[in-house]
Amino acid sequence: MDTATSQVADLPRVSAEINYAGDIRGQARFDHLNPSGTNVVWASATVEIRDVRPVRDQLSLDREGFVLLTHESVLAGAADPEPLVDDYLAETTDLIRRVTGASHVAPQPTWWNVLIRSTGNALGTARPRPGRFVHLDYSEADAYRFADHIRRSGGDRVPAHGRFAVYQTWRSLSGPPQDSQLALTDGRSVSRSRTRVVEHVIGPREAFGGVFESLLCDRDDAHRWYYFSDARPDELVLFLGFDSAHPGRTNVAHTAFDVPAAGRTLLPRTSIESRYFAFFE
Repeated sequence: MDTATSQVADLPRVSAEINYAGDIRGQARFDHLNPSGTNVVWASATVEIRDVRPVRDQLSLDREGFVLLTHESVLAGAADPEPLVDDYLAETTDLIRRVTGASHVAPQPTWWNVLIRSTGNALGTARPRPGRFVHLDYSEADAYRFADHIRRSGGDRVPAHGRFAVYQTWRSLSGPPQDSQLALTDGRSVSRSRTRVVEHVIGPREAFGGVFESLLCDRDDAHRWYYFSDARPDELVLFLGFDSAHPGRTNVAHTAFDVPAAGRTLLPRTSIESRYFAFFE
């Protein structure tokens, strides 16, 4: 972070345990259909995670790789977000277009693009738990595969050539103080040599998106970890998942972590995440 060193050092921080990739034998794989095919193991580590809410206006998508935006959503106060997912994708697509200046933005075209997670029954329904391991959602090969699919299916609306970038969003649907938050690395602190490709089997191999790749991270003390304390439903975390203009950059690794209570009564977190491809002329 290019904020003055003394200012970064003085930011509030918490210590939390997170999971890096452990001793995985062979090709790392999550088999969501047949759990016996999963061979991923974890190595836990305790890290310091600095709260960048006090310097949120100094963050940049082009530098750290993540920002916090104030954004009122159609999901505000919704008892059940599921029926509003299409409207949510439309409003966030428009927001990303305005923030990035992209000529065309499209949500990732898979059935698992939008994920609603919860640490409990915060909105009255049991949901998938937050992802508690350090990862990046895209390998370079899969980023290009999804982008090519959108270009083929999008017709003249999508630039056929040139730069594209993957942007990811995260929003807390439950109010603060939450028991779990999203931790993000400064993308410049993540080395590609300290990651490994993991295959996800989530559907038939012949179906587009049925099998995809992401990246797990090995423990690396060079990682610089940050979070936004007490996230609100009218805020959106936007971060970079891949940028074809900088293919050697690894981008923003992330994970959920348990927030230390510090004498407060913490509330179950429910959050929504989604992914978008932005194309530039």
